[in-house]
Amino acid sequence: MPTAARLIAAIFMAGTGIILALELRELRESLKYFAYFIEYNASLGAIVGWNLVGNRVGQGWARAAAAGISGGFVTLMLVVFSLAFREMLNRAFRKFYDHALEAILAALKIGITDFLAISATVAILPVFMGAVLSGLGAEAAERRWR
Repeated sequence: MPTAARLIAAIFMAGTGIILALELRELRESLKYFAYFIEYNASLGAIVGWNLVGNRVGQGWARAAAAGISGGFVTLMLVVFSLAFREMLNRAFRKFYDHALEAILAALKIGITDFLAISATVAILPVFMGAVLSGLGAEAAERRWR
């Protein structure tokens, strides 16, 4: 059922997805030419905000912040591993892999490498802050508009 908390969480997590897209574009040069990359990340963030963060608010500020953090982590994982899968498909169409299992393992390796690259830098901090604000904003909306 649509609530104000779900809407606010979706909007804030979409903003977090946009921040994540801008950070990932600086990390990998090939993403600068990926059409609709920012919109893709914003839509993933909005879906996670609506379904995960917006559902779990209304039980206090600390739990709302934790819900936002888990939503940010899920958004990060979805974005990174969907991009890894896309890169694997690009390589597979160029006959880079011999077997399907080799392609799947390469997608996992690409995803883990990208995740470690973004989490080892200061670039993860804006994503973390946006996720916390998403949870806290959804909690404020839940308390105000019941």
